[in-house]
Amino acid sequence: LFIAACLGAALVAACGQGGADKPSPATGSQVLRVAAGSLPSSLGNPFRGNSRPGSLLWLAIYDGLTAIDDNDQLGPGLATECTLVEPTVWRFKLREGVRYSNGRPFDAEAAAEVFAFLRSDQGKRSLIGSEARGIVEARAVAPLELEIRTERPDPVLPRRLAAIMMIEPKALADMGMDAYAQKPVGTGAFVMTGWDQRTRRLTLARNPKSWRPSTIDGVVFYE
Repeated sequence: LFIAACLGAALVAACGQGGADKPSPATGSQVLRVAAGSLPSSLGNPFRGNSRPGSLLWLAIYDGLTAIDDNDQLGPGLATECTLVEPTVWRFKLREGVRYSNGRPFDAEAAAEVFAFLRSDQGKRSLIGSEARGIVEARAVAPLELEIRTERPDPVLPRRLAAIMMIEPKALADMGMDAYAQKPVGTGAFVMTGWDQRTRRLTLARNPKSWRPSTIDGVVFYE
């Protein structure tokens, strides 16, 4: 747990604001090297679990609508504001100018597609899909405004949404989950660039398209 906490702090410290236009490879002295007790068997599929050390990998690649900081406080993620407009209806204002690592914009339609996947038969079988079963509808009411309707009042929904990573739904539909888990697409500070099953080594490189780009070139996990 101590190692996981240190890694989480290091990854957060490496992320800043601003961006770049060209990819940065994970080479040289600006690479964080981490010995992990285990890596998630689902690799880049963030819906099969929500515990460390797997969550550290997913939080490097993806973002949720909300985020929990190192002091266990709720804060903004890909959503900058949330409002309870009815007992079972929440409205989320999304961050402007966010793009996935493949260049596709992140907007309310993309977010709604993520929740639609979690309500699908395949999504319901995942841990995160099971935990999100109280969400009965998510729809775009404007390009950067998402409405979420729950089965019953859920006052802690914004906090629970921190565990739901905003995958790139069109890439998932094109690739299928098995292939997508090997080459995940997210909005986070890093992209997954390699997984060597023989040596149990996973590499991440800085995502130049991220709204919270890293100040280091990459991360290498050794299992």
